[in-house]
Amino acid sequence: MAVLPADHLIRDEAEFLQVLQTAAAVARTFGRLVTIGIQPTHPETGYGYIHRTEERLTVEGHEAFRVARFVEKPRRELAEQFLADGRYVWNSGMFIWRVDTILRELRQLLPDLAGHLEHLKGALATSAQEQVLAEVYPRLPSISIDIGVMERAQDIWVIPGHFGWSDVGSWRALSELLPADASGNVVVGEQRGFENSACFIYSPRKLVATIGLTDLVVIETDDVLLICPKGRDQDVRKLVELLEREGRQDLL
Repeated sequence: MAVLPADHLIRDEAEFLQVLQTAAAVARTFGRLVTIGIQPTHPETGYGYIHRTEERLTVEGHEAFRVARFVEKPRRELAEQFLADGRYVWNSGMFIWRVDTILRELRQLLPDLAGHLEHLKGALATSAQEQVLAEVYPRLPSISIDIGVMERAQDIWVIPGHFGWSDVGSWRALSELLPADASGNVVVGEQRGFENSACFIYSPRKLVATIGLTDLVVIETDDVLLICPKGRDQDVRKLVELLEREGRQDLL
């Protein structure tokens, strides 16, 4: 069983499939929970990290490492330490396991969830499936697989991947995927100006005029104009929280 996000960018599909096959082999042969980590290229604060140990398996030419711990999105100073350490990879949110393995972990770590799944199991592929699913699903605890299982299980292995991955989870991440001009600026829409460098400007409906800007994100939408340093684009969530507290759902 493979759990894969549907909205990630993968440039080298052949390498990704090889890593996925290796992960499946580790899960199938050894009964381990397996995840795929991404070798970090910069001290990203918008991703979770996986700290791997030196204990390893070699399967089909790829190494799998035992996981020491999962780390939530760190502040920049800590992300820089992770990058320098070399034993940390980005958490891609991809998980591979045998069905019996994940069910065993659910029974141990999330017994309430496991009990509801057992109730549902008897109705699968029967005429009662939709009715039972409608009854059971609202009762399931709302918890991510990361927090409920992966951060608590004892025998997790990670395979580092090098296949051109991005979750396109920020404006800066999007800018890195689009062509830039000679000064490193990425523009979606119409822009005029001079002495600008390494900026990402998104304004499909309105001309943006800029002078002397460096390393900024400028995003124009129908309701809001966002301007921030590229290194602070992950703080957009704080703005969202502020607007929610102010009751400005019309802007979200």
